[in-house]
Amino acid sequence: MWMYEDIVCLVFRIINLGIFVGLAAFLFKRKIIPIIYKNISEQKNERNSLDVQYISLEKKLRAIKMEIDGQDRDSIDVEAKIKIWNKTFEDKQKLEFEEKNRVLKKMVARIKKQQEFLNMYSVRQNILPQALFEAEKDLNVQFVDEKKQKKFVGLVCNIIAKRA
Repeated sequence: MWMYEDIVCLVFRIINLGIFVGLAAFLFKRKIIPIIYKNISEQKNERNSLDVQYISLEKKLRAIKMEIDGQDRDSIDVEAKIKIWNKTFEDKQKLEFEEKNRVLKKMVARIKKQQEFLNMYSVRQNILPQALFEAEKDLNVQFVDEKKQKKFVGLVCNIIAKRA
């Protein structure tokens, strides 16, 4: 073999290595780097999309929280109004009850007065004429004698004079 055969082999190995490294660099630059850039770009786009979604969801969350707070305030206001209405309704019912009782008492008093009037009217119409008739008969029998009449009139005059 040659004396420089080892050197030539070494040179060709280095050249082969250089070609291999050059070819690998060329393929890396032409094929792999665009794929990496494409993946990076896709990840950036996805990241931007996720950022936009995150901001949108944060806005929605804030809007929902504000709506919930507003509904809480509204429910407190409604609850206060309901308490006021309930108290007003209870007061009104109490007043109506008292008014009904007052009217009922007036009606009972009026019915009692009417009953008394009817009783007195009944006495005047039925019993009084009969009693007067009976009293007149008894007085006529008792005071048939003139002395008894004068004595009775004198007694009545004395009683009147003492009271006056």
